[in-house]
This record gives sequence, C-alpha cells and structure tokens, in this order.
Amino acid sequence: MQSSQNSQASQYSVPSRYAFNAPPKHISELMSCANDEVVTTVGTPHHVLTAKHGWFLLTCADCKKQIMTTSPPYKCSKHHVTPDPQIKYKVHVEVRFQGHKAEFVFWDRECQQLIGKTAEELKTIMIEAGEFDRHEYPAALDDMMGKELAFKVKAQPHYKLVLVLNYKTEEAIIQYLKDQIPSNEITSQLIVEPPLSQERQRRSSRADARVSR
Repeated sequence: MQSSQNSQASQYSVPSRYAFNAPPKHISELMSCANDEVVTTVGTPHHVLTAKHGWFLLTCADCKKQIMTTSPPYKCSKHHVTPDPQIKYKVHVEVRFQGHKAEFVFWDRECQQLIGKTAEELKTIMIEAGEFDRHEYPAALDDMMGKELAFKVKAQPHYKLVLVLNYKTEEAIIQYLKDQIPSNEITSQLIVEPPLSQERQRRSSRADARVSR
C-alpha cells in the first residue's frame, strides 16, 4: 500500500506532491475540521502569542520528552532525571491569510530554520546581554514574521491549535496551494496591519505574562 502511494505521489509535480495526502485548506477552515487532520495551507506569521511556557521548553537529554518539573531534579514524562535539560523552541504565532487568522505552534526545527540560531544559542545571547526571561520574547523571533509561507500542518480544532509539521518558501508551492484553496468569500473585520514591532510585542508579552501568573 505504501509503495503504491509513493508511486502515485511521484507522478505529480513538486507543488502537488507537497499536498499529497494533505489537502489544501483555507486558514479559516482549519478549526472546522471534524477531527485532527493533516492539511496544507498558506499564511504569513504576524506576531508571537503569549504562552504559559514562554518561547521554549525543556526536554530530556535521554528521550527528548518534555521536562515536567520546573526546578531540579528535572524529570520528564518518562520519569528520567536530567541534570542538564536541553532547551528547544516552541513558539505560538498568529498566522494570517486573507483577513483570517489562526494560532500556529512552531517547533524547534522550523524555528531554527527561520531564525538561524538554536534556542540554546539564543538563550546564551540573552544571558550575556542581561535580559534573559522565558516570558521576554527575544528580538530574533521577529525574523520569523512577515514572510508568506506554504505550510503542512496538523489542525487540532479541539485545542484550537495548528501544529506546524513543516513549511516551504518556494513561490511555486505557495501559488499552487493558493490556486487549490477555495476562494473564501466571507471576510472578517480583521484590520490589516504590519507585524508588531518587538518593543510593542514585549510590552504585550510582559502584561499577559503578569496576568497568567
């Protein structure tokens, strides 16, 4: 079965292969899926959204599972004790397309590709600058914003989240998905605005963090 699917996918162009077994959907449709679903879509990251864990999470050095404790001894969900947990990106971002928006979760690999630094490197830079705080979003995250991208995602309507599986920057793939996505005639009242400046985002993040605490 798998070889048959691979053979079928190989007959398509590069853009259509990207959407193989991941149907193109408008960003406004992602929360309307009946169940969790892997789809492709198009959107532009606009600004970081405040999350309880901030812009990163700690993971076990042995199994890569998330650390569940907030102080030493650090333990993961498999109860491994890790004296020196690894830091990985997990960034919640508002992504927009044609006046609609959704909350996307970007993971470590995609953030590294867009920013050009590991989470550990970015943490070190912030510590050296005397401004490290997991609820203070570093200016480097701005490098993720304002670029229209093609996404393969897992829509999770129950949690109102969209998990990024990977993304593409190629214009041919972006245009292909746009051509395949049904024209959405329902327009929202969302005001079109440029990505938030880092200073405005930091003020917003600090305020939200204080409320969440």
